Amino acid sequence: MRQGASIFASVIFLGLCIPSGKTFAQSSPKSARAICREAIREAFVKGIQPQDSLIIHGTNIHSIQSALKHDGRLLTGRSPGNEKRVYFFPNTTHPEAPKLIPANFRFESKLGGNVSVDEAIEAVRWYATRGAQEAMLEELYFKQYGRALPHDLVSDLIGSLDDFNRFDNPDTRGIRTTSFLKGLNSWIPQIRRRSGVILSFSSDLLKEFEIKRADGNDDGLYIPAPLGVPLKYITGIEPLGDIEYKIIEDLAR
Repeated sequence: MRQGASIFASVIFLGLCIPSGKTFAQSSPKSARAICREAIREAFVKGIQPQDSLIIHGTNIHSIQSALKHDGRLLTGRSPGNEKRVYFFPNTTHPEAPKLIPANFRFESKLGGNVSVDEAIEAVRWYATRGAQEAMLEELYFKQYGRALPHDLVSDLIGSLDDFNRFDNPDTRGIRTTSFLKGLNSWIPQIRRRSGVILSFSSDLLKEFEIKRADGNDDGLYIPAPLGVPLKYITGIEPLGDIEYKIIEDLAR
């Protein structure tokens, strides 16, 4: 699973952020940002519930913040070839799973049978944390140098943190300056504190988007979503770390 927005007119933004199953009059005094916050607040308070969560997706807090700032859509993947995809695992115990998820896309529980919502959450947990740490490195690097760090390099460095507590002379495709290495090592504690966020979406998501099965080195399922996934389909939020919990809590106020 990989993680990965143009600014729409305010009326479109308003429509995209309306929580699933609710309608708001065009003359509503609420701002688009307030409506998006309401969707997040409801999902945060409720958490991920089996009965209304067909799709389970691991992401990072940056994508949620970006959705709030722009057009109410969660970003797609950032790695080459996955920029227009949103990856997820299905809760195949959901009552609408047999109708919306083809049989050969449903996977199987480790115990046999359907994949429960808890198993789907565990399946995306690693990806959520990995994506959160990559996003944190990208943010820190951009703040320091005012330019983006190549994603393949970001992926290599974050992957190496499983084995190293610091970098002495990493193969960084030419980025070997003393200042970069010093900054990278000083950022490691901040990077490791990021754990990611797990989101659940309603079955209505698959009524609008086409579902595909990942191949190659990827696993899970994905939907082609060039503009991202609208927040209106969100049904639950589970922050995986204290930092994510506090940020979501603040966003939901």
